[in-house]
Amino acid sequence: MSFGDQINEIKMFKIANHAIVVVNADVEVKRYTSLVIDSNTEDSFVK
Repeated sequence: MSFGDQINEIKMFKIANHAIVVVNADVEVKRYTSLVIDSNTEDSFVK
């Protein structure tokens, strides 16, 4: 499982079984995700 929101994490997402990003992540990053959660300003990863 991987978590991120920036383009530099795409390589990690490609090899992960599950890739999680926040809704305000870079649009290009979202192409490689399996789950989009709420904004990082709302502590969504902790929730």
